[in-house]
Formats: sequence, structure tokens, C-alpha cells
Amino acid sequence: MELQKGESQEEILLLQPWVEDFYATDCRSLPMGLAYLAGSIKKSLPGSKVFIYDFFSPHKRRTISLPKEFQYLKRYYGTFEKSPSALFHNYFRFGLNEVEILKTLEGHRPKLIGISSLFSPYYRESVALAAICKKLFPQTPVVMGGNHASLSPETLLFHKSEHSASGYCCDYVIRGEGEETIIALICALGNNNAPTSHANIADRSNVDFTKNFPLKPLTRENIPLPDYCNVDLTKYTYGGKCMSFLITSRSCPHRCTFCSIHAVFGKKYSARTNEDIISEIQHFYAKGVRHFDIEDDNFTYIESKCADLLDSIARLNLADVSFSAMNGVSYHTLTSRILQKMKTAGFSDLNLSLVSSQQHLRKTSHRPVRGEQLDKVLDAGDSLGFHAVVYFIIGLPEQTLEDAVETLCYLANRKCLIGPSPFYMTPNSPIDLQYQQSSNLIRASAGKDPHFSARLTALDVEKPGFNRDELYTLFRLSRVINHLKKLLDDGQKPDQGLFKEAVTSLSLGIWQTTAAKTSAPPFAQSVCALMQKHLTSISGYKSSNRYRIFV
Repeated sequence: MELQKGESQEEILLLQPWVEDFYATDCRSLPMGLAYLAGSIKKSLPGSKVFIYDFFSPHKRRTISLPKEFQYLKRYYGTFEKSPSALFHNYFRFGLNEVEILKTLEGHRPKLIGISSLFSPYYRESVALAAICKKLFPQTPVVMGGNHASLSPETLLFHKSEHSASGYCCDYVIRGEGEETIIALICALGNNNAPTSHANIADRSNVDFTKNFPLKPLTRENIPLPDYCNVDLTKYTYGGKCMSFLITSRSCPHRCTFCSIHAVFGKKYSARTNEDIISEIQHFYAKGVRHFDIEDDNFTYIESKCADLLDSIARLNLADVSFSAMNGVSYHTLTSRILQKMKTAGFSDLNLSLVSSQQHLRKTSHRPVRGEQLDKVLDAGDSLGFHAVVYFIIGLPEQTLEDAVETLCYLANRKCLIGPSPFYMTPNSPIDLQYQQSSNLIRASAGKDPHFSARLTALDVEKPGFNRDELYTLFRLSRVINHLKKLLDDGQKPDQGLFKEAVTSLSLGIWQTTAAKTSAPPFAQSVCALMQKHLTSISGYKSSNRYRIFV
């Protein structure tokens, strides 16, 4: 039955804000976290009516002005190009505008409004959405949760609103997992009790010391399936198929310094039962979902359990179903046995996180150091027909320019696409706390808002011996090499136009700026010299074609 606004049941609104950036990933916008909250509320408080509204749509965008904090990026993104290696040019708002949001929310009578604040660079959008809500519902409490809310609750709680009865946009923050905590909050508000007696709830009165409290663990066996309520799942697609996210475990046993996942899920890795996971797949398959993206932080960590799950999926024999793991799969525990079972279950792509090909950098980042395992996984995956993308970080605090070039050249020789990620510092993450007092790191965000710049597009962090021009050059050269990989797969010859232009970029240190309206962005000659030193050949992405270069 279609949900109707304004009925007698107590309403809970759960909202996902829009996003402002140079780009957005269209296939990972489904508000899964809100759906888990909705499922928990509807199970524990059946008298409540829950609505989920997703105001973030990568397909609905408009160009907006470049923020004042990012004016320095005009040097890198200010050139309009049609080159296959070009990065970004315009800055966008992805999602609904204020008029559309107000129209969507009108007619509701919410008891509580929950807003996700998942990523630090987009916390301003969460606050702005809260301010819009206070215009319509000045008396209604607003609570925020998510990764950023758990790490930096003070950035959300102290924004004032002239429309709010409390005087502020946000009234409460949920730290950590929210399924049980939001029930405690709703019940406390309904009984006129103090919500902040719960260890995972912060407000303006206790935020300074609540941040130091250990998270109250969740009874994870009691978490119901996600409930998308009034969300139209057919609008979320992958490869033309209706898609949904799937979580088989929470947290991660690794302690990578650049990762902040433990701020939400705690440090204890826990996995759902395979029976529960299979029930969820069957549930959403019946609703028309044909692609499931597993968003775990370590899907294959327990090999025996993962193998049994994959066998159970295969035994379902569901028609036209496929799987992916776009959040990445840890190659350290990925065996040929698991790869074979993934293929049988319906996986076709591998997203792998290398971070760096240098063992000393993996060690200082607290990453598992079995670097040789990646080659084994790529070879085994290739024999099964998988297509791989391998991600690496450019500009880690202890990384030299030559370290980064070596990693790029290492991946150029592997049968995979390259996923570059310029390093950024998420405030209050382990690596941020480690380097807060470091004078060696130079940040464009210094004296500004560090949360806003915690995104790979900001190219925020540089250091002596590894400057922003070099960071940008490596970022873009990854696209050049990927372009060459695809041309090799297409069977193009080195003397043909597009191939020749890309090789020119590598060998001479110039960008091909077809239809450029202004001068070309910088190409660091220091990177060019190191590429000539370390790059011996480039392999295809899907094929075994190889092109020898600089030798």
C-alpha cells in the first residue's frame, strides 16, 4: 500500500542530503544506512510511519560556483578539454534544490527527522538540509548520524538556525551504529527523558566529553533487514539492472591508519549468518533487484564462511542476477578457491586495494604487507575472466614521489585498470591524529575548514619533495595509462592517433588538450623523468597485449 503523508501514525523522516563536488558516483547512491534505521524503527516501534527521501541524485545535477576554498584548483581543473585523460572542470550540485526539497516535505508532521552525514567533505550539505527542515518544522528534533557525525559531532551541533525552536539546526548526533540508538532516542524523547543518558548520543551539552566515550556495542543479531519504505528501487541501477546494497559483515580486522570505519562500527569484526544474508537476497530479488553490490569492508576475511555463502548463492540459481563488491575486496585473504566461487555466484569484476607497492609504506599504514599476493590474485582472476581495478594512494605522508611513480608503473604492467586516489586527511581519523603536529605536511586547507577539503578532488596535502603539481600529474597520468590499456585491448597500433598522443604525454611530459580554451594544466617534469626511469611497458586491461615503452 502506498504511504500517505500526514496520517495519524507518528512520522519519522529519514533524509539523504545532496552532494556538491566535481563528480559523483552514480551507482553508489542508494541510502542503505537509512534503510537499516527504517527497518529497526518499524520492527521496534510499529506505531511509527517511516519515510525515506533521497535528495542526492547523480543524474540530476547543475553547475554551481567553485567554492572560495578551492580557487587554487583552477590551475588544475580550470581548463576545458575533450582529451581522454582530462580530469574535472565544473563544480556541481548533485541532487534536488531547496524548492524541490520543501515541496517534498510539505504535508508531513514528523516526530523526528534523521539526516545522514556520512562523509566529512559533505557535512555542510547535511547542515544545510537540517536548516531547510527547521523552516518547515521548527519544533521537530533533528538527529544526524554516519561516519562524519561519529568522528566530528561538534561540526554539526553548533550551526544556528533562526527558524528552529532550539536555535540550532541539529539537536542530536548518533555516534556509531544507529539501529538500536535511534530507538533509544525516540523513546527518550517520547517519555521526556534525557536522550544523552545513552552513550552513543551526543548533544551540545555533552559533546566535548562524549567523543571520548567508548561506543556502546550493538546487539547485531537483532538487526532487521533494511527497509527502503517509499524509495523506488528501480531508480537505482547497475548495468541496466535494478540494484541493492548488501552487507554481510561490519567493521574490519585491519587497522589501516587512513581508514575511519572503526569510528562507526567499532574495532570488533562481526559477520551475519549466511542464512540471514540469503534471506535478504531472496527478499530483494522478489522486489525486482537483479544486482547486489556487497559493501563490506572485508568481505572475504573468513574464507570458510565466505565460501559457504558463495555456494549458497550459487544454489539459489536466480535468473539474471549478478554481484559486485565496489567498496573493494582485500586481496590478502583472496584465494583461488574463493575467486572460483565468486565467479560461479555471479561476480565479473574485482575491485582491489593495493595502497602502495612499497612494503615499507604498507607497514607504516598498518596494512597487511603481503604484496606478492596481489600478483597471484590478478593471475588467478584473469584465468577466470575477471576484470580488475586496483586502487592506490598518491601522496601518503611517508611516501616519496619516486615511491608513487613506482607504484603507478608497477600497475601499468599488470592486467588491470588503475584506480588512483590522491591522499586526503579525514579530521580525527588515526592518520590525522598521528600527523596533526607535523610541520612537514603543507595543506591548502590550513587555517580553513579541514573537513571540507577531506576529498580526493581537493589535492589538499603536499610536502617538500612531493608538491601539488606532481600529485596532479600522477593523478592524471593514471588516466593516460588506463586509456592506453583500453586502446591495447582494442587492438590499436602505437602509430595510430589516440595511442600516439597518449604515449607523447608519457614520454615528453605534455598534455594533449584537444579543444582547450585556455592553456594546458601543469605537467611536472620531475614525474616525467621518473616515468622514463621506471616505466618499461604497459599491459592491456582485458587482453594480454603489451606495449614496450622507454626501453
